[in-house]
Amino acid sequence: MMMVMMTPLYNTQHHLTSKLTTALSRSYIRCFSQVALRTNDDVEGNMSVMSETAADRRVAALVQPYKAYGKVKPRIASQRLSKMRVVEGKEKSVRGSPWKLNLVCKFVAGLPVPEALRQLSFCKKQKAPLVYNVIRRTANLADIRHGLQPSQLEVAECYATSAATLKRIQFHARGRHGKKYHRFSHLNLKLREIDFELKVAQAPNLNLKKKWFALYHAAKQDAEEAKTERDEIKKLEQELKQVEEKKRMEGNKK
Repeated sequence: MMMVMMTPLYNTQHHLTSKLTTALSRSYIRCFSQVALRTNDDVEGNMSVMSETAADRRVAALVQPYKAYGKVKPRIASQRLSKMRVVEGKEKSVRGSPWKLNLVCKFVAGLPVPEALRQLSFCKKQKAPLVYNVIRRTANLADIRHGLQPSQLEVAECYATSAATLKRIQFHARGRHGKKYHRFSHLNLKLREIDFELKVAQAPNLNLKKKWFALYHAAKQDAEEAKTERDEIKKLEQELKQVEEKKRMEGNKK
């Protein structure tokens, strides 16, 4: 009789564990999926629809041909950027000179995280995979700490500095010798939350305004999906915890 009561409980626990694993995998895959840019027709269609929030209305109001392009005071821009959430990432003692590493860092500085990852995946520089992994790792940290998705982040700073240099003997012909240097670098990365309203206001032309407007809607959609997945994972964890507690109580009754 006890076995008949225990079997559904174990099946329920296995089912909840499988659902939780599937939800976590889906959340990780969606977190680093590439954000596709929408077409101009989709953007114009979105502008014609009444926005849901005040932020949507402000951003949509800036995407107009008669608005001044790039007429935001530097003081106002710096004040807005200082309020954005920031996540820092580092990679220490990278083999190679900082000059070579900075070539890749300059390549992605200022880009949104999905665009930076997309560009690095096609870059043939030797240190491109390293910078790719650091950006992806830091973006994951931003999701854990602040719930920010990659489409909501930009590469605010990316640069390399000199690390400890190893000095060795360089042997030459006829018994001569010189110095040989093995250089190392430190990679410094800073990801910042994108202020889409400021990006749209600072865009120099209408096409860039539409681009940032489309990125804004894509980032908003990703944030809503991530919130739904987090709520689903939290609910599954609570159910699994209740099942384990019930199983433990039945084991104590034996």
